Amino acid sequence: MTNINDLAKLISSGDTEGIRAALKQSVGAPLSDADRGQALVMLGMLYIQLKNQNDRSLLADLTEAMTTLKSITKSENELKDAQNLAGIRAKLAT
Repeated sequence: MTNINDLAKLISSGDTEGIRAALKQSVGAPLSDADRGQALVMLGMLYIQLKNQNDRSLLADLTEAMTTLKSITKSENELKDAQNLAGIRAKLAT
């Protein structure tokens, strides 16, 4: 059974092959109650690490999309203002 501290180091380093090997070792061996608990903790840590990476990626994508939408909205408002101004100028010219 891989030590929980060793797995934490593997997770923080991003060593996917090492994580995979540790999980295979844990799953393939007969487990005592303590080993089973340790395996569940390792899986929980891995889940949280992967979820955090996914959340950071999603946050970056959403931030970029919001910036793009703000730029589009600004351009749209400028276009509407220019159209309104052109309409007012046309009315004043007549």
